[in-house]
Amino acid sequence: MVSRCCGHWPYRLAKDNLAELCQIHLSATTIGNMQTVLADKIDERLENIFDVRSTLQKAKGVTGFYADGTFVHICNEDDKAERREFKVGAYAKRRRGLFAFPSEWPSRTLPEPSVVSAFASIAYEEEFLKFCQSMRRHFVVECV
Repeated sequence: MVSRCCGHWPYRLAKDNLAELCQIHLSATTIGNMQTVLADKIDERLENIFDVRSTLQKAKGVTGFYADGTFVHICNEDDKAERREFKVGAYAKRRRGLFAFPSEWPSRTLPEPSVVSAFASIAYEEEFLKFCQSMRRHFVVECV
């Protein structure tokens, strides 16, 4: 229930909804810590899922990397609200598109990716960079 609530609401609102709807009383910090443990378990599982790696490696096309981010509100260890950056990365494979001059890039249509592997993290820039490099080593045979 904690994970489901955190998927829908920020930690403080998840805390209030868990108390009201389920009679589960946890601090926002405890909820955040539980989510961190769960994220680590998901990361371990991802490392051991051969199908995901195999699918990306066998797919036809050129590997590309995409990243973006936004700020989210979290509670730190002192139960104080702060903003941290939520970053998303994805490796995708797609057939090469037709040649286009840079002036044509905004209007051209690229082929749809044949496979995408996405991941996300609330992390500082250096941590996220290491995470991206780890995912590249895990998923990608070669990166163009």
